[in-house]
Amino acid sequence: MKPGCTHRIAVLLAGAILAGAGRVSSQVTPLPAESLLSVHVIWPLVDFVVEGDSVSGVELMASPNLATKQGGIGELDHLRFEAILVRQWTGLIRHAVDSLDHSGGLRMLSLISPVLPAKTKGAYIGLGYDPGARPGERFFFLLDDSVTHKAWRVGVAVRDLDGLLAAMEGAAQRGAVQTRVAAHLFTPITGDSVIKGDAPQVTPPRLISHPTWAYPPEAVRSRREGRVWMEFVIDTLGQVELQSVRVVLSDGDDFTRSVRDLLPHLRYQPGRVFGKAVRVEVFQQMNFLMANR
Repeated sequence: MKPGCTHRIAVLLAGAILAGAGRVSSQVTPLPAESLLSVHVIWPLVDFVVEGDSVSGVELMASPNLATKQGGIGELDHLRFEAILVRQWTGLIRHAVDSLDHSGGLRMLSLISPVLPAKTKGAYIGLGYDPGARPGERFFFLLDDSVTHKAWRVGVAVRDLDGLLAAMEGAAQRGAVQTRVAAHLFTPITGDSVIKGDAPQVTPPRLISHPTWAYPPEAVRSRREGRVWMEFVIDTLGQVELQSVRVVLSDGDDFTRSVRDLLPHLRYQPGRVFGKAVRVEVFQQMNFLMANR
């Protein structure tokens, strides 16, 4: 942790009762064609989505997955980084990990390189080493956001870490040459949505009406839980522009279909600039959780 930080860091723990808790290795997969700039990195206990563009730099979305005790409370962190700092940091991390592999490790718990500061003041990620952890998990990934008072760490195998570093390096490269139509600056807003775009003068949309969404029947029978992360535009009438919908992460096509069926019926109080209704792009996280989990 940084000097002066006083809040506690939660250690991500595997949940014993959740379906899907058996994932044991990382995966790095590009998302569907509508998400060409996104890469989904799956660790045993954490999901990351990494994006890059010349407006926002590198964006990292991180969430404890449903195999963790923390995964059912919708924890989701958005951090944005300067592309040049990402390239420097990933190089330092690779060098430090290689050096520790050859030297036999450290004798005390510590961070092994400078942290990577996010564009939001007080937020950062880092990598540490814990000699008391199980072999193969002595490195740990740390995320700390003093603004939202969220902080957690999780043990990570070198193979899993390499997948995340590669995704971040790819996003940093894309950030140097590509520009998205909409900027990706994340600011929390009402209704568990996130407004996208560097526009502090915008009064954000607010969800005012929605029907009960349908839990996929087969998922109910198998007690399967899931998440869907989406980005879409809310028009000046407070309705979702369906052609703008982009799936950022989904735990299954059935969950995605359920959310897509819901979107036409959502009603928002539209975003406004100086009292005038405007179109606003937002990020929305939706969770499907069993009642007696």
